[in-house]
Amino acid sequence: MALSTVKTVNNIIFLILFLFFNVTFTKAQTKKSDLHFIVIGHTYSTIKTQSVRKAFLNKVNIEKPDYVFILGDSQINDSLVFNDYNSKIDAKVFFSPGNHEVKGTSLEDYKKRVGYLNTTIVDNRCNFIVLNSLESVENINIYLNEAFKKINYNNPIVLLTHFRIWDENLLSEKAYQHDKSYLFDEIDLQFREKIDYIFAGNSSAQYFDKQYCPEHKVNKNVAFWVDMIDNITCYSVGMKHNLNFTNAILRSNKLVVYPTSLPIEIKNEKEQKNVAVIEKSKTEDLKIKQKDNKKLYDSILKKMKSKSIWLSFFLGIFCTILFFKFIKFK
Repeated sequence: MALSTVKTVNNIIFLILFLFFNVTFTKAQTKKSDLHFIVIGHTYSTIKTQSVRKAFLNKVNIEKPDYVFILGDSQINDSLVFNDYNSKIDAKVFFSPGNHEVKGTSLEDYKKRVGYLNTTIVDNRCNFIVLNSLESVENINIYLNEAFKKINYNNPIVLLTHFRIWDENLLSEKAYQHDKSYLFDEIDLQFREKIDYIFAGNSSAQYFDKQYCPEHKVNKNVAFWVDMIDNITCYSVGMKHNLNFTNAILRSNKLVVYPTSLPIEIKNEKEQKNVAVIEKSKTEDLKIKQKDNKKLYDSILKKMKSKSIWLSFFLGIFCTILFFKFIKFK
């Protein structure tokens, strides 16, 4: 009887431990399959004031991301802007340089502020490679070789960068210019074939219409779009026109991607600023016209005064002649 009781107790203990570890493992699996990150790009053309940036960052924090990636042309060469992004976001924040960040400043200044040009984050759910796409392809391959030594190949590999590195439409002659200076095929195949997703933060709306033709308006309503190259899913964000950002949630090693737009009142503040600039321009134009009109009036008046003096002079002579004639007649 005592032996039976011991076995029963052992069985109960085993069952409790089994249930405990099963629940713990299930929670761990659920946590692993749910990772949320936000991607932002090209905010210098959409976030014009600190108040708009504050509202933007508040909206980012409401989403409660694990990571936030800011992919260039976001004015982080301005200390105030960098500090806002770096300290007011309730998540781990990483930066990739854009051509605007290094224009007029040195790479050493950028690196001193940010701390790196490239970086790799190995999360227990995902691998992130934040790449400096402004570099030469030789240096990019050197960095990727180091990055892939750290990778956990059981999890997806996400590359985050400024340029649309898979796109060959816009090329510069050398590194650190307006566009990338290499072909996608020049990035070593051993790295390309392992990448699952790419996010690029410099995605001009000019791809959707003829930007420089007055008769064709650019489609400003695109939040992000997707290309497929080989087996890589490539997301273009940072559309230059809209106050929004791109969310990505990793579930079961697959990404769910969707945009979040800012409230209408924030957009209105941006529009009001644009209207204010237009109104200021109109007011200045009116002042210039009024000034020009006054100059013209003063010039005419001066000429008239000059003519009236001569007219008065000749009229005086004429009246004098008549007067003497009249006296002589008498």
